[in-house]
Amino acid sequence: MSSVERRKQLGAYYTDRRVADFLVEWAIHSASDTVLDPSFGDGVFLYAARARLEKLGGSVAQIYGVEIDPEVFGSILESFKSESPKDLPNLLNADFFDVVGSHGLMSLEAKHIPPVDVVIGNPPFIRYHRFTGATRKKALTRAKDMGVELNGLSSAWAPFIVHATGFLKPDGRLAMVAPGEIMHASYALPVLKFITGVFENVSIVTFKKRIFPELSQDAVLLLCEHFRRRNRATYLIDLGSQADLFARKFHRISVDTTAVIKNKSRLLEYLLPSDIMSLYSELKSNPLVLQLGSFATVGIGYVTGNNEFFHLTRSMAEHWNIPPDALTPCVRSGSQMQGLIFTHDDLEALLDADAPNLLLDLARFGEPLPDSIMQYLEHGKRQGVHLAYKCRKRKPWYVVPHVYGCDGLLTYMSGKRARIIVNDADVVAPNTLHTIRLRDDTPLSISELAISWLTSLTALSTEIEGHSLGGGMLKLEPGEAQRTVVVNPSLSDGVAHDAAHKIDRFIRDGEWERAVRFADDLILGDCLGLSKTQISLLREGAKLLRDRRYSR
Repeated sequence: MSSVERRKQLGAYYTDRRVADFLVEWAIHSASDTVLDPSFGDGVFLYAARARLEKLGGSVAQIYGVEIDPEVFGSILESFKSESPKDLPNLLNADFFDVVGSHGLMSLEAKHIPPVDVVIGNPPFIRYHRFTGATRKKALTRAKDMGVELNGLSSAWAPFIVHATGFLKPDGRLAMVAPGEIMHASYALPVLKFITGVFENVSIVTFKKRIFPELSQDAVLLLCEHFRRRNRATYLIDLGSQADLFARKFHRISVDTTAVIKNKSRLLEYLLPSDIMSLYSELKSNPLVLQLGSFATVGIGYVTGNNEFFHLTRSMAEHWNIPPDALTPCVRSGSQMQGLIFTHDDLEALLDADAPNLLLDLARFGEPLPDSIMQYLEHGKRQGVHLAYKCRKRKPWYVVPHVYGCDGLLTYMSGKRARIIVNDADVVAPNTLHTIRLRDDTPLSISELAISWLTSLTALSTEIEGHSLGGGMLKLEPGEAQRTVVVNPSLSDGVAHDAAHKIDRFIRDGEWERAVRFADDLILGDCLGLSKTQISLLREGAKLLRDRRYSR
């Protein structure tokens, strides 16, 4: 395994020296401070801590470090030895989750580090789908030892930070890099609740420019001080880039962490200007403004295991003589849906262009299968399709599960905006799109929902509830989409039909702004009673967060 592959497996993304210097300068106050970096990687925090302590009159012997990778550990240890063989930090080659502080119950396997004044560093960025098995169980147990219950979606950084806190002395300080997921992920709320419950002051430093450009996610800095004191304040500090870290004064935005922890607000809302944030907060309590989940369920589309094999063009279906009842029309991406409504004419245009928009859907077929289908399946087996991970887990391998009809389709990886499209053509969709199914008791038609989703209020809500990926893409997971707010406009069937088709024409003609303004005037103005000024504020807020996302 190459060093790069090993770093990715261990979630090791090394911190820029400027960031390390800032965190060290903020956290280490005196010559007597003891310091722990629980995952020291390339040693950037160790070197920065040594420089800071020596400047204050302290010693490198006051530094403790843990590193799981033996190759990296050996390299850093040799580096310190070559510089000063008699003056070394206390380094431990171990899994940090096998290390206990004074709070932990000792075991024969556990290694011990004394309580320190400062914990500083960069936790592993291992996502939950790779954070599995015994390591995961051990990590969640460590978090539970600190009183924090984490769910199955937790990535490695969450229990890591909780566990690291247990090594602090009373009144100690924690200064760490953390994934931007702490700003939006539901699984991160127990971590936020924990740190704001055990530190007197907590600041979360965010950046308009990413501090880890190579990552597909944001990172923030956690500055937590006065361990084991009652929390007095939690702040957001929004900076342009790393270059702003050493500014003399930060603008601190006070956060109501109780509201955030109870899912009544999101941290990202606090980056909005106060008038926009106040208006958005007020509208969320309006009885006509509800979460999408009140009206509909949002689901993930089907997974074929091999899209090229299971998605056929019309000419392929004719060539293999696949019977029509074995083929279900589908739409495969947001780019295939040009308007607010996906129509039968849109589907026919794709099929006429020989686009692969016919799903081989054999769930309704029993044995024996028609000869033509068997021949196509044998063709797939010769290509090894049946050996693909998703296929070999299925019995039979050729039946694609979870193929459901839906009322609407939602783009979940979006550029300018996430869109709901009316499914007039009765197509199904793979997991490149989300499916929208109206609840039986919903007061909205799918046309009303698609129009309401287009408003500036919902555009602002998607920016707050969703999260940014590399390249400025907006990603909406099903749960995030269901939390997004929409207006129940209670339009008559005739008004909803006419409005949807008018907006559809605007969008197809490339007149997005005209479409949005029409929806804003109809839904936010006429139905919700907002003034032009209030609508402009919502539009400004959506643009502000969208531009912030694009700049990353």
